[in-house]
Amino acid sequence: MAGVSPSSERTEAADSRVTTLGSLPEREAPADWVVGTAIGRYLSLGVIGRGGMGVVLAAYDPQLDRKVAVKILHRRAAADDDQQAVRARLLREAQTIAKLNHPNVVAVYDAGIHDERVFVAMEFVDGGTLRKWMRSDAPRPWREVLARFLAAGRGLAAAHAAGLIHRDFKPANVLLGRDGRVRVADFGIARSLGEPVDGGGSAAEGVASSPASLVALAGAAPGTSGSAAPHAGAVAAPDRLTRTGAWIGTPAYMAPEQFGGAEVDARADQFSFCVALFEALHGQRPFPGRTAAQIQAAIADGHLEEPAAAAAVPSWVRRVVLRGLDVEPSARWPSMDELLRALERAPTPGRRRLLAAGALGVAVLAGALAVASDGPAPAAVCAGSEAALGDAWTVERRRSVASRLIELGAEDELARVMPELDGWTAAWRASWRDACEATRVRGEQSEALLDRRMSCLERSRRRFATYTELLASADLQLARQAVDGLEQLGELARCRDRAALLAHVAPPQDPEQAARVEARQAELDELLALISAGEWTRARKQLAASEATVAAEAWRPLTAELAYLRGMLHHQTRELEAGELAYRQAVADALAVGNERLAADALSGLAVLVTEWESRYEEGLWALQLAAGLAERLADDTLRATVE
Repeated sequence: MAGVSPSSERTEAADSRVTTLGSLPEREAPADWVVGTAIGRYLSLGVIGRGGMGVVLAAYDPQLDRKVAVKILHRRAAADDDQQAVRARLLREAQTIAKLNHPNVVAVYDAGIHDERVFVAMEFVDGGTLRKWMRSDAPRPWREVLARFLAAGRGLAAAHAAGLIHRDFKPANVLLGRDGRVRVADFGIARSLGEPVDGGGSAAEGVASSPASLVALAGAAPGTSGSAAPHAGAVAAPDRLTRTGAWIGTPAYMAPEQFGGAEVDARADQFSFCVALFEALHGQRPFPGRTAAQIQAAIADGHLEEPAAAAAVPSWVRRVVLRGLDVEPSARWPSMDELLRALERAPTPGRRRLLAAGALGVAVLAGALAVASDGPAPAAVCAGSEAALGDAWTVERRRSVASRLIELGAEDELARVMPELDGWTAAWRASWRDACEATRVRGEQSEALLDRRMSCLERSRRRFATYTELLASADLQLARQAVDGLEQLGELARCRDRAALLAHVAPPQDPEQAARVEARQAELDELLALISAGEWTRARKQLAASEATVAAEAWRPLTAELAYLRGMLHHQTRELEAGELAYRQAVADALAVGNERLAADALSGLAVLVTEWESRYEEGLWALQLAAGLAERLADDTLRATVE
């Protein structure tokens, strides 16, 4: 069932078309639903969409004086007794959906019988669909994609909690209202959890599971013997084929267990959700194929198509999605809630930063924070630090680093660096909990400051993750300087400095620009880790790439940070003139955007460069004095100790 608007449904009705085979119902003619036709107490305002399950009308509710969407389900070719059973089940399921009352599920107001057909009245959503949004000319930033899918996922999870599975989740069945809210729609083929699937030829689904039907569904070539109807083999594009009966759903998004007509549970919706999310992130579906049979074979063979734009999506997001795409339902996430928690662990820019990680389960989206009034205990609210740390320092990563250092014969370095890495991890988790509790538990910190602290911690985590990954394949030189390199990644204490964090330029207000800025920051975090590890060749390549992307963004805080990292790289590779120019540029840009700490770091680097390598002591002393003044202003003892 779908609450729709004329602008969205007309352009996307094809996404839920049914190919008429054998006993499938004929379409109602448009003349059946002219303006003014009464359906129960509702007055038709005209057809706005057609799908595999029925016709959708815009309608007026005179009793409550509001516009609604009314879906009238097709007649089914079946005996009278079966028709009554079908109507009873559909009404029962409509009543179940009506009880959901969830902001991310289209609201169902009423259900009844009109001219022996079930109708459902629901909210009229004035907007488009997720499918239409995904078809934008420009690629959507992955964080923006994730925000919308998290909202849709919460709608699915609510349906599962109410005992319903959707069985046809796809982007065309997710509505994006003008109010910014995401709503899952079209529960027209939903089934209550635990209710058995009807057998072949069931009137409840309205199609015979005959061999001829199955041949057509499998995408047989035109002219195949036993075809149920002319051109039965010319199956519509997989994303535009919604079948009922033997196969229930849209093949391009269906879980493998749905292809066999077996009983399915909520994990089938999870698979469909992950197919759609993969498509939105990468611009292509995970399993190749132009027919249903080709897609089914690709899924069965585990033939996952490598996306062309994989680098633009973080590896941790990819891992979460791929688990949901496992052929075996038992290998997927235990529930939609677990899947959503795994996807919510990374912060997003500004007010839409997803603060939930692991057990935190809290999302800031479109300026609204949804927290239960009798929320969990403080310990549970901020218990997500381990999940937030992600793969930066897992048991496997720790074992890999230790094995590599032993392989290099660097046992002394191993004894020195392991406590440092463990200590950094413990400090990061403590900082994450403190940042969370300052807002969520103690109420002493604003949402704006929480955003900035979490952003700072996420950047530190990214640098650390890259650094430990490099250590897992280190050479002897990196092994010997591992502790010194770790210190160059930056002090975690800086993520607690409220005054300095708030003094920085705020993230862009525009979500798409904010996502681009964060992507550039991730590039710079990797560059810093490469410099700290002495990976000069890779660092030069990353610097060249970042020069182009940062220049294109024209966001001065990024320009200042890039100038500082350029100075670091040239300094450490003894390209002194270029390093000095870069440090000076970093000082000017950092002061212009209020990043006094970065300016002090650049001044400190400049002082070392001109004194140690060129014996320009007076200039070096001047730079140190300026850095010391900034350290005193910032009350930064660590920085003060560095420059004094």
